Amino acid sequence: MEIKTVKIQGQGYLLNNITHVPKADGNREYELIKQWLTEGNTPEPEFTEEELNEQRIQAIKAKASELIISKYSIVWQLNHPRTDTTYGSDYAWIDNIRAISNQAEADGTNVEDIQWQ
Repeated sequence: MEIKTVKIQGQGYLLNNITHVPKADGNREYELIKQWLTEGNTPEPEFTEEELNEQRIQAIKAKASELIISKYSIVWQLNHPRTDTTYGSDYAWIDNIRAISNQAEADGTNVEDIQWQ
């Protein structure tokens, strides 16, 4: 078997973008990968920079949504129109969470480092 690509995948490797290979001595593909590594080759990282950034953004969006929905459910939002000034402060709070989320996405901030209030 010819090794074209090796990428870290969880606790093992992805061989030639097809086969998941666990780190298990005696496994034919794992033995090939170990030999490939001793020849000075380096596996690709599990995630590209672009994939890591997308994961970061998705985590921020999920947290913002969680915060908003925990205080103002979708049903509440559907039944309390934004155009009704009675709910101005409620929607200002929602908009603030969204603004914080958008700024964190743009700044490259990780979700655990965001000050939501």
